[in-house]
Amino acid sequence: MSQYKSDNSKKKKQPPRVLANRYEIVKKLGKGNFGTAYLCKDLRQKNCTDGSDLKVLKEISIGELQPDETVEAAKEARVLSKLMHPSIVKFHDSFIDGDVFCIITEYCEGGDLDMKINDLKKNKKLFDEKTVLDWFVQLVLAVHYMHTRRVLHRDLKTRNIFLKKNMIKIGDFGISRILMGTTDLASTFTGTPYYMSPEVLKHEGYNSKSDIWSIGCILYEMCTLSHAFDGTSLMGVMYKIVEGELPKLPDRFSKDLNRIMVLMLSKDPAKRPSGTDLLKEPLIANHIAKMSKDYQARNQDNASTEAEEIARLLREKSHLSDLRLTEEEVKYKNLPPRERMRLRKMAQADEDALRLKEVAKVQLIANQERKSKIKSHLNKTTVPAWQGGAGEGKIFEGAPRRNSSTSSEPESPPAITVTPAHFKTAPGIPESPELADTYYSQYEDFTQNSDSDSNSEDENQLTVVEKNDSTLKAKNLTVKSKGSDTVIGHSNDEDSFFNCLQDVLEQGDDAESTMTLADDIEAGAFGPVAREQKIKNLRLECEKMLGKDAFEKAYSYLKDARYNDKSAEEDIMAGLRHFVKNPSDCFLVDQLLFLEEQAKLAAKAS
Repeated sequence: MSQYKSDNSKKKKQPPRVLANRYEIVKKLGKGNFGTAYLCKDLRQKNCTDGSDLKVLKEISIGELQPDETVEAAKEARVLSKLMHPSIVKFHDSFIDGDVFCIITEYCEGGDLDMKINDLKKNKKLFDEKTVLDWFVQLVLAVHYMHTRRVLHRDLKTRNIFLKKNMIKIGDFGISRILMGTTDLASTFTGTPYYMSPEVLKHEGYNSKSDIWSIGCILYEMCTLSHAFDGTSLMGVMYKIVEGELPKLPDRFSKDLNRIMVLMLSKDPAKRPSGTDLLKEPLIANHIAKMSKDYQARNQDNASTEAEEIARLLREKSHLSDLRLTEEEVKYKNLPPRERMRLRKMAQADEDALRLKEVAKVQLIANQERKSKIKSHLNKTTVPAWQGGAGEGKIFEGAPRRNSSTSSEPESPPAITVTPAHFKTAPGIPESPELADTYYSQYEDFTQNSDSDSNSEDENQLTVVEKNDSTLKAKNLTVKSKGSDTVIGHSNDEDSFFNCLQDVLEQGDDAESTMTLADDIEAGAFGPVAREQKIKNLRLECEKMLGKDAFEKAYSYLKDARYNDKSAEEDIMAGLRHFVKNPSDCFLVDQLLFLEEQAKLAAKAS
């Protein structure tokens, strides 16, 4: 029993896992198709009371990726870090740690939209139309912002949409794209494709209108708490998306909202509206104006309070002498972590040198006094005690004596060991300047504004892509961080979102149009080349799993049942039991048939 207790105590005493010498794992949040998400604490942000030090760390395995694909993943993650919008989860950092690629993002305490929908289902409640429109407007604004910067999401779904203070935030930008290297060409679909567009399922390529389709599916799900295209099996869902009828919203929602959703779910991508088209819809434009007025009404009292505070600050007098006192402190805080550590070491060395100087001065005085006493008695003679004299007597009574020693050398002063009081040493300083700055920041003594002060220049640079005539130009702008939220001139997400609303209202019909962006139609991960590769690999995988004979029988039976008899799903499953023990193992065969059929249709169309 004692051994068991000691083992438990050892486990409890294990230090928390820390990545990049900065992010301390707090707990596991969940696991998805592309990796595992953890709640972590940013060790750079000290003494935070508002929870801004909490972030999300997404750990993605890259062991199977080729070296060039790994580099591309890091490159695209850096591009995604430039997306600054109140309805997009803030990207903080990315790095590779062994065989995992880590992405640090903003933490949303409200969970994801899928969790919110499931909670309402359990409580038998529904979203009202105002809430649906509020969140839908935020989604459209985020997608419009993304598409104007030539970025596709590729994985929009309720699990990738998060809630923070009742505001929508799109997350996991480009994660699926990051992991779509050459190794993905042979992979199969993961999960039920509730939000995949028909052109994606048919491997006709992915474009910005595919993101619009996904938002249409999310809009339907917010209104009804159920999927726009559902079925008893994955293949049933895929056939409904490609060939099925479009769903309609319940009567309690406005006809205009239903019309917008039907447009977004058009089978033909060319007929779907763009982000700009959606913002110009009367229903959306009017709701944006209403949201702007509501914000102004909520913040009217705050405006008067802030005006009084500004007036008070203007009445205060500032003296040059007071400003001089803070000059050195401001300069020090604006230095990078490595330079601050160097200055602290120099200051500590100066203090140690001053202390050594004082000790040496005391020792010098003591040695001089001792030398003078000895020198004063050198020429004086005494009568030894054995001759009746007093011997040394009182003559050398006050003179300092040496300890008995056989050595004839004078006694050396004791050694002084100097141990800096606050300096910490640690082995393994990284050679990379960026990692070294992260390393040095662990030993900082000051605690205020550590996060915003210690960010490198790369973290404070924002790439803004503007459209001028038919060309796109990139500009570098410096973004100042306030607290933990990095926004463009705004104090928080609500203020930033209000400015987005104002921009849309001011531009009106002149809003920046979004061109239709597309991946490489032929060689992309959703293109014909990838489809042919998947067909070959699926056939090999089916033969390996079921055996060649069982695969041929199941393949012939499913092909006849799907395209000739068009039997019900329950009858198909019952028939498969004659050929295989577990009918669910034939899912890969079903997917193979689907891809082969789409390849035939594409060949006829061409």
